[in-house]
Amino acid sequence: PPAWLPEDGGLCLVDSAGTVVQQAGGGAAPEVQMDEGKPTWVPDSGGARWCQVHVELPTGEGVLLAAWPEGSVPSDFGGEQWVQALLSVWALVERAEQDLESTIANSTGLLEEVAMLNETLPQLGSEESEQGLAALCVQNLLIATGTTRGLYVAVSQATGEAELQAHFLRTDAGTEDLLHAEDSGNWNLDPSKGLLGKAREQGKATILKRSEMGEPGDCRVAPEWLAEREVLAVPVLADMSGDVQALGMVLIMDKAEADLGMEPVLGSHEASLTSGVASVLAAFLGARRNAESRKEIALAKENQDQNLPDQARSEEGRG
Repeated sequence: PPAWLPEDGGLCLVDSAGTVVQQAGGGAAPEVQMDEGKPTWVPDSGGARWCQVHVELPTGEGVLLAAWPEGSVPSDFGGEQWVQALLSVWALVERAEQDLESTIANSTGLLEEVAMLNETLPQLGSEESEQGLAALCVQNLLIATGTTRGLYVAVSQATGEAELQAHFLRTDAGTEDLLHAEDSGNWNLDPSKGLLGKAREQGKATILKRSEMGEPGDCRVAPEWLAEREVLAVPVLADMSGDVQALGMVLIMDKAEADLGMEPVLGSHEASLTSGVASVLAAFLGARRNAESRKEIALAKENQDQNLPDQARSEEGRG
């Protein structure tokens, strides 16, 4: 047992069901009973009367339960109050450690995001096509998030139709470009339905687990069906001459690598990275399309100005 607990005392961690998860001291695992949600240490029959205190861990992992034979903790130390205070300090230490782990994880995620953007941004300027921009962003995003599959679906502002412009799969052998693969087939994506429609409507990162998708569907209509476990979609929202429009959708699927011992699942870290990439892509695509639109308007106005004198002379001749 801990040095501050009598040798014949015991300390254990009990979960909400009354199961002893961990134990220190007290010999064999103790018998614990739950009384109105509070654990009670049941001493061996025939022994002395036992004192016990418990403290809930702020991390939600359970309850620390300490027990010892009455009189084994000198009253000069404060008896039960002394043990209660020590357990409270222990619980606070556990909370501090969890907060520290969370801070480290957040800092690591931020550094990863900065590193990814620093690597991606200089390359975007050299890409001439929107498809090239999307492909570059998706490839870097897969590495940063540790996911296995990534797609970019572009949405036409004129027709509302969707087009797959990037599709990559990461394996142990490397990253494979599936956009022009022989078995890629014909895509008939519907940006108004499924996860594409949901993310587009909500205007933010949306995570969907495979178990929540219902009956299996056609991945060439709803690309979320390519996911084995879960998929995250983020709309690419750009300001088009004062009107915010969804130019497309970035999707990543199935995290292959775990962060800091955590389960390999998609969460807020991956959502933040993907949202950052979507914002960068929106800025570049929006700027290009706005520039093209202004150029088309200027060209149309120039053509109109050139035709006006001829039309005027034609009307004078008829008069």
